[in-house]
Amino acid sequence: MKRTYDNREIMKTELRHMMEHAEALMEATAGELEERITTARTTLKNRLDSTKSEYDKLEAKIMD
Repeated sequence: MKRTYDNREIMKTELRHMMEHAEALMEATAGELEERITTARTTLKNRLDSTKSEYDKLEAKIMD
């Protein structure tokens, strides 16, 4: 069982890091007006919001 818990913690940490990097990218490109970038930012924001929601649900399950 310890191994499963360790794997969950590793995945949790990695997912948190990916979300932090995505947020940093959103901040770094905030002033960009090129359509390609604004479209990519919108897509990333939507996916990030969805992932945060799913992450919170999974985290609650892990803590149970």
